[in-house]
Amino acid sequence: LPSGSSNGKGWGNLDYDVNLMLADKAWNSSGQLAMDIFQFDGFLGDQMTVNLNWKPYFEVERRRYRFRILNASVSRFFKIALADASGIARTFWQIANDGNLLPQVAPLTQTDELGIAERYDIIIDFANFNLNDKLWLVNLAEHKDGTEPDADLSLSQALVTPQCDPCVGKFLEFRIVRNPATPDVSRDVSIAANQFLIPNPDLSQIPVAKTRNFVFDKDPDVDTNDPVTTFITGAGGQRPQWGIVADGQRNAL
Repeated sequence: LPSGSSNGKGWGNLDYDVNLMLADKAWNSSGQLAMDIFQFDGFLGDQMTVNLNWKPYFEVERRRYRFRILNASVSRFFKIALADASGIARTFWQIANDGNLLPQVAPLTQTDELGIAERYDIIIDFANFNLNDKLWLVNLAEHKDGTEPDADLSLSQALVTPQCDPCVGKFLEFRIVRNPATPDVSRDVSIAANQFLIPNPDLSQIPVAKTRNFVFDKDPDVDTNDPVTTFITGAGGQRPQWGIVADGQRNAL
């Protein structure tokens, strides 16, 4: 997998294995980060950040990079595509998620929706492009409030400005500025797309100890009318809190 350092010693800063923390933020009139702790329908920021940087760019070499993408937002979901300067979706490869490496490399032009605290590990092969080319990571998931995405846009829709959701569209620019400092010895993912990274464990012979069924419901059948613990007051008025049904029993808040 892409890793290593351009210092030529194979250790130190991992120049080709990069963490990307995605988060939407809001600032108040004083320039301080702001959040409404009483917004029980989910708080959304109006500016996108990557590793806490606003409108960032990243200079890369013409080689493969691994990006470990984390959704660090409070309520926002992301659906990510890779676009070139012509607005065309380009292929990247998913190799891992929250559960570590996938059994098989998955070629994608866009991810599934990334929920809060979810992780995607992807590989982008910049060797397929020319020096001075630019690419962008683009968010396709549009929100109107913090409860859930309102729509997943197409890439062409997400690239049109202005959007009703300011966090839709380009959020990270890649600038291809040089050829590799050292040879890229990582696996060619375009060839490895049908090869296995790591096999799933065989659990077929392990007996099931117990099966439980949990149902999460935001309109639970509550057995109390306590105004503090039972109900939430939000933009849509007063409603019950989320509840959980365990093995068919009555909802517990």
